Amino acid sequence: MDFRTGLQLLSPYSSILQNNVNLDVSGIKGNASDDIKRLSISLFRYFINDEDHSYGASIGKRLRPLEMNVFEDSQNNVLVAETIFEIDVESALG
Repeated sequence: MDFRTGLQLLSPYSSILQNNVNLDVSGIKGNASDDIKRLSISLFRYFINDEDHSYGASIGKRLRPLEMNVFEDSQNNVLVAETIFEIDVESALG
């Protein structure tokens, strides 16, 4: 799935996510495509963007994506997604 197809599937959020079409994901490792990485990060940022309306936004803003993978579990006939983040705890301590 490419980024634009993902936007169509998430049509209620598509206008917000379209601003991230050129999001640089080159520093994120893993086997997920760049489009899937962009879509995932865009959704994540959307939901942690506003501290007044989003529980845990202050924590979410300190997370940095390191790796995104998608694996096929042929035994259960499903796809499994894995995202690994790093958190900056020093800025939380002041």
